[in-house]
Amino acid sequence: MQKNKALKEFNSLPSSISYKQLNVLLSAAKKEANHDTSHLLEQSNEEEDLKDLLHNWACLSEDLLRTLKKISSSKLLNKNPKSLMALGALQAHLNMALQAKEASEKNQ
Repeated sequence: MQKNKALKEFNSLPSSISYKQLNVLLSAAKKEANHDTSHLLEQSNEEEDLKDLLHNWACLSEDLLRTLKKISSSKLLNKNPKSLMALGALQAHLNMALQAKEASEKNQ
């Protein structure tokens, strides 16, 4: 029922409009447009911040993976099995996260 009412209100456009009424509508539209632009700028800044954070995170993750690969196996033999499994899981999750980041950038 409300849908029909909304359609009737939308379809009941005036056949004419005065210059004064049109000017009032135009002024209101400009204010709304400026407001939307500031919101888009704020959103753009947030997206840039996120991109920077993701880039920094990816660089740190890649450095950590390189360091973990450089550790000699003799040093790893002194670790207990749970620690080795934890390091292996960390490597796997970092690799998957980096792949997910790359995939998300391809979809943009």
